[in-house]
Parts: sequence; C-alpha cells; structure tokens
Amino acid sequence: MRFYVFGIDDRMYGPEDISVIQGWAQEGRVGSDTRLRNADTGDETTFGQLMGAFKGPPVVPQVVQPAVDMAAAASRAATGYFTWSLIDSAAGIIGFYFLHFMGVIFAGYGAYNGYMAYKAGHRFGLAAFIFGIVAVIAVLVGWVLRLNKAI
Repeated sequence: MRFYVFGIDDRMYGPEDISVIQGWAQEGRVGSDTRLRNADTGDETTFGQLMGAFKGPPVVPQVVQPAVDMAAAASRAATGYFTWSLIDSAAGIIGFYFLHFMGVIFAGYGAYNGYMAYKAGHRFGLAAFIFGIVAVIAVLVGWVLRLNKAI
C-alpha cells in the first residue's frame, strides 16, 4: 500500500510505500500521530493506528534554519561601516565648533568605522579609514589651536 504523509508543516508528501514510511519512523521522522492518506482510497489515518501499537520514540520536530547569503550580509555590514564612518568623521569636524570635545569622539568613531569597513572588504574602506584619521587629527589640531587662543 502507498500513502501520502503529512509533515509538521501540513504539506503532503509522497505517495510512499509503507515500508519506506516505517523506515522513516525508525529514523524518528514519522511518529505515531503523523497523519497518512491512503493513495488509493483517500482515507486518512495516523501512523500509530495503521501500525497498531506503535512504540517508537517521540517525534522531535526539526527546526530548519533558512540559508543565509554570507557574502550579501558581509557586504551590507561593510556598507554600514563605510556610511557611518563618513557621517561620524564629518560630524567630528563640524561638531568640534559646536560641541567642542564631542568632535574628538565623533571623529574617533569615524576612524573606527572606516577601519571596520576596510576590514569587512568595502572597496572604499581604506579611504574611509584615512578620512577618519584625518578628522581626528584635524579636531586635535583645532583643540591645540583653541587652547593656545589661536582660534
């Protein structure tokens, strides 16, 4: 006899011979409460009812993780680091005049994000890192000049 098997996702698989389904039961892929449909008659039953007193191990549903495109994820991360590097570096330079010491912090984050973009393989990551370093130096020079009352 051949049966369709209803999976935990309520999709119907098969039809398969009962010997194949019994093999699945031994592997733990089919349990006593797994629904079956007779391919010839359309009658539904459970594997446990069909086999009588089925004493197999309880069925543990397997969680299937979706495939992740690691290259695309790395590219998005690199783009994010690059973008934030430019924003932070510019905010450091501009913010120096309005937020004073916060300019150093922003420029430092700009250099850090530029380095991370470079490390993640962004094609302009090195340029972003250099821009961040230049921003840090510009802010520090601005502080030296401010402390010496030059600006």
